[in-house]
Amino acid sequence: MLYRLPLHRIRYADSHVHLDQYDDRAAAGLVARARAAGVREMLLVSTGVLSSRRTVALARGFPGVAAAVGVHPRNAGGMDVDAIRRLVAANRDVVRAVGEIGLDRDGGARAPLKAQTVAFQVQLGLAAAEGLPAVIHAVAAHKQVAAMLGAMRAQLPGVVIHYFAGAEDDLRRYLALDCHISFGRLLLKPEGEPLHRLVPLVPAQRLLVETDTYPLPGRQTEPMDVAGVVRLVAALRGEPLGRTAALTSDNFRSLFGPVPDLPAFRPLAVARRRARRLYRRARRRL
Repeated sequence: MLYRLPLHRIRYADSHVHLDQYDDRAAAGLVARARAAGVREMLLVSTGVLSSRRTVALARGFPGVAAAVGVHPRNAGGMDVDAIRRLVAANRDVVRAVGEIGLDRDGGARAPLKAQTVAFQVQLGLAAAEGLPAVIHAVAAHKQVAAMLGAMRAQLPGVVIHYFAGAEDDLRRYLALDCHISFGRLLLKPEGEPLHRLVPLVPAQRLLVETDTYPLPGRQTEPMDVAGVVRLVAALRGEPLGRTAALTSDNFRSLFGPVPDLPAFRPLAVARRRARRLYRRARRRL
């Protein structure tokens, strides 16, 4: 499987991918297709302890990939924060955020709101203690999430509101807290049209894009599709595609730090190794 990134094309960053929910072969295919489409960086996000362990392992195996570890609010009832803390301590080179964490008041949430609130508070504390950004899941709970973030924001190096789908008032609350806002493929759907007028309200340095890739019957989303999100965001902001792609990629690196390619996948390194082999062969022929 090749993961080389083309040298002369627009490059993208996907700020939210659940690669841990695929088997190894499927995950490799997703990464390879994303790289071929110009996706240079991805943040793999977790939903629980086992998910976090696999996410870290995957981040070590693919180029341009970093990990976020944490317990999703829907899984908050069985949270083991010590296990998450140990993962962070042992893998600081690839763990770049705590997430996804937050509150979910949708009827399908398995954990009661009280358990979610405790888990959210504890994990915000972990992110603050470790100096890591927090990746936030907020469904039907924007006011509560904003209030909890407000109490902790000064201690957090960064906050991402993942897959933003709220109203203008919600957006302004998050922007007042200096949060990054990540838009997903919801923008491309008819039900996402009310968000179109909100996209230009996000300051350039706070804008991110994502696919929220995970397996679901009838859903075909994968990281390579982030290019379509960037294309629409650029149009809504009245910017060239290349500028919006560069902006969201720069914001990704500013928030999560640089995510270097594995040495084996660096195009220059590959070229140099080939040149050295050719040189040695030529010398042997002399």
